Amino acid sequence: MTRPKASCPIGILIAAIAATLLCSSCAVKYTTATSTERHFPTGSSPSSSETAWRVAWTFEPHPVKAGELIWVITKAEFMRGRRTVQGRATEEWVRVLDRLAVASMFVPYVESGNRYKDFYGYYTGVAELDKTAVSRLARKPTYIHGDRVVREMTDDFVRWMENGPGGYHAAARLRRGEAMTLWGMFSAYNYVYPVVFKFRDDGVIQVRIAASGQNLRDQPSTANTHLHIGAWRLEPHLCLLGNANCQPEQIEVEKVSRRVVSGQEEIVFESLGGGVEGGDDWVGSEFTALLMKNPSQPNGRPIPCSGGATPPCTSSAPIGYALVPIRYGQARFKASATEGFLDHEFWVTRRPTPPALAEIFYTEIQSYVNGESLAGQRKVVWHKSGYNHIPRYEDLGIGTNDTFDKNLGVAITNFTGFDLVPRNLLFKTPTYTP
Repeated sequence: MTRPKASCPIGILIAAIAATLLCSSCAVKYTTATSTERHFPTGSSPSSSETAWRVAWTFEPHPVKAGELIWVITKAEFMRGRRTVQGRATEEWVRVLDRLAVASMFVPYVESGNRYKDFYGYYTGVAELDKTAVSRLARKPTYIHGDRVVREMTDDFVRWMENGPGGYHAAARLRRGEAMTLWGMFSAYNYVYPVVFKFRDDGVIQVRIAASGQNLRDQPSTANTHLHIGAWRLEPHLCLLGNANCQPEQIEVEKVSRRVVSGQEEIVFESLGGGVEGGDDWVGSEFTALLMKNPSQPNGRPIPCSGGATPPCTSSAPIGYALVPIRYGQARFKASATEGFLDHEFWVTRRPTPPALAEIFYTEIQSYVNGESLAGQRKVVWHKSGYNHIPRYEDLGIGTNDTFDKNLGVAITNFTGFDLVPRNLLFKTPTYTP
């Protein structure tokens, strides 16, 4: 069995115009921007909280599937603490991101040769969640945008532990982490995809996607094995609010590798793309990650003065975020030259103007990367991560005459994604007081 052929308009630009014009008659009408703010620890007031997140999102017209919408995080700001200015404690907010969204879900099958773009031609829209089912599991969920986004406070297990006074074999204190989690899902023919953005109290953003729904075929055969390759698009900002001297255009994106050089392990930093639009690979043996940092936004924490400098002295280390992949492997097999998006796990491009409804699909990245210089330009970072789905009995139900029946079973979720981890963003260990 194969899916019906996806019907796509000729040209993304024409489709984008059509989607915009038709959106007034969309089945889902939730394009109004929404924002939420959460302070940590839970129960603290804004004036006494240790950290906080302020996040905004909206739904934008899908450029290819007229009448459908895409969920986009349009702003993520983190309150890293307070600074005393003229005897008054002032919150310090950092704009971390301008945009963050799913950019692809590519599903290639092993033996049939079918290769589906589930966020492109087979996309069937943002799905409405069953409030009754969600409420059985979620912790005080809030339903937003017509039950299409769930916001909940989630426990995040142990955030930190410290050694006890008796030595290294006892923990004197520990703290459980907290997070504000936003999640929803989109559908694509037989599959549904939960999308999760978790904003933690220590400044980490965890981004995940999974696949569920019914298998395409009834048999638990390796011939039906397929990949679910999710991809994301993000625009880093990395400026303190109110800092007129900070320039997001100065952000640098580096590939970070733990590599053996001349018989000695070293941490190697290399510009992603070498100063122009391009891509690079994840290497499991090198613990590859990306570092996004902004030299125009120093950390600013107080430090001891040296070299005769006049106090007060502050750190000039640029604030940044590391993109740390959560991966199972690499997908490299290309059925045609049009699948160049599989060549690398990381890409960097210039941000288009205007940014919305243009250059948002990872599977089309070959048409975006043309060697343009990144110097003095806003940058877009892309990452893909997938997992191998080998059909099994647990995906299927028992049908007539004890046959396997895909419609009486469901594929169990398996999440993939990445973490965005602060680097030199805060002054000290977050949420910890000695």
